[in-house]
Amino acid sequence: MSTSTACLPEALSSGNDPLLPLRAAHERGWPKPHTLRKYVHAGRLPAVRAGKQFLVKESDLTRLMPQVSAAGTPFECQSPSEADLTDLTALASRMVASWPRLSEQRRIELGRLLATG
Repeated sequence: MSTSTACLPEALSSGNDPLLPLRAAHERGWPKPHTLRKYVHAGRLPAVRAGKQFLVKESDLTRLMPQVSAAGTPFECQSPSEADLTDLTALASRMVASWPRLSEQRRIELGRLLATG
């Protein structure tokens, strides 16, 4: 038995911003229904209950989080800037410098382990 949005208050289901079931929101590129349901239960995402399902406005989704693809991967990643890479290189150098030095016996053992991989 499906519930129509026609019985919902007009303010909740305006023509410009229709209510979407969580699965339909996911199919449009938002996170998985389970994740959206967690946001609803936590009070972070307003929703209307229609039978056993929640209906949400796309405008509320837009306010809550950036859009992600239906595959669950974040939207296009930006390449790190040269400054970011320089900072990472400096951090890696400091980390490596703080590591304890390997004894000759450990170097031989490590070499054997890597060679047999």
